[in-house]
Amino acid sequence: MGRGLKGVSCAKGPGYLRGDGVGVERVQPNCVIVGGDACSSLELRTWETEMRGGIWMSLSLLALSACAGQNIEPAEAELSCMPYAYTDQVLAYGKSHVIMLGEIHGTNESPEALEQLVCSALQAGEPVRVGLEVNWSQGIALNEAATLPVDRAAMLEAAPMMWGAHDGRSSVATFELLEQIATWKAAGHDVSVFAFDGEPSEWIKEDGKGSPRDETMARQVDLNLKDFDGVTVLLAGSFHVRKTAFSFGDEAYVPMATHVTERPVFSLRLKHGPGEFWINGSVSGEDGTMVEFIGPYETRGNADEDTVVRQFDLQPSEDGFFDGYYNTGPISMSPPAFPDFTLD
Repeated sequence: MGRGLKGVSCAKGPGYLRGDGVGVERVQPNCVIVGGDACSSLELRTWETEMRGGIWMSLSLLALSACAGQNIEPAEAELSCMPYAYTDQVLAYGKSHVIMLGEIHGTNESPEALEQLVCSALQAGEPVRVGLEVNWSQGIALNEAATLPVDRAAMLEAAPMMWGAHDGRSSVATFELLEQIATWKAAGHDVSVFAFDGEPSEWIKEDGKGSPRDETMARQVDLNLKDFDGVTVLLAGSFHVRKTAFSFGDEAYVPMATHVTERPVFSLRLKHGPGEFWINGSVSGEDGTMVEFIGPYETRGNADEDTVVRQFDLQPSEDGFFDGYYNTGPISMSPPAFPDFTLD
């Protein structure tokens, strides 16, 4: 899928671009020359190396005479977004509300939908904070690891509890989202990551009944909204972003979205076609009993055949849980980014 930046006119020091047969997908500049014609006579040499199914073209400077004496500083490079239809209507709520995308963990489509929404907000010149369903204590380290050049070992060390869970939140698609955020940062865009999930000790009440997890999530979201007037977008399981309480089994479930106080919540549910998602949890077996399952899991989807894909639908749900939907079309499974790493 095409993402990120079209490119930069000049870079001092090595940069990296990946060609996908259509255009450049990644840019990793150390700095960008201020002034569009400062490096007009710069000569570049390219060579190709096969890596990760794409082509990386390493850019090496052969002449710097045209750039001599020029001021060099980080600068915003041009964004190339592929927004969903009616993105402008969603971003109209971006600074007054917190936008929550409810997902099924373990797909390619939900992280990509969030990525394109963030891209459009940055394109409009807005600062953006991206919230992920990761243990809140690992948020600062995760944001620091989302910096070019992205180091896989540093990313793993930043959030081992997430990457080791293999429950869909630790997917390749999530890792690629963090890579894209790192690319935006390097290009001078004001974007950062925060984590809002509870720590394991915060998931269970003292009496063993129910869960304070969603209250903890909301507190962390509120902390990251405080004194911030930009766009805040987060990705979480759909249960957490419902706007009213509901019954789950024999208990009332009070979602995160109902506890957030710093801003009103604008909540969107995933509407999708058939496909697969990665799961690590309990599923209903053939005899109706719940069994533990890890791997790709098929689903028939929840969208009608005539649902328009890659579109935001701001028609509130009849049950009052959501303010609308984001329609992805068929979904595809995204496996764990670190399949060989497990929690002890």
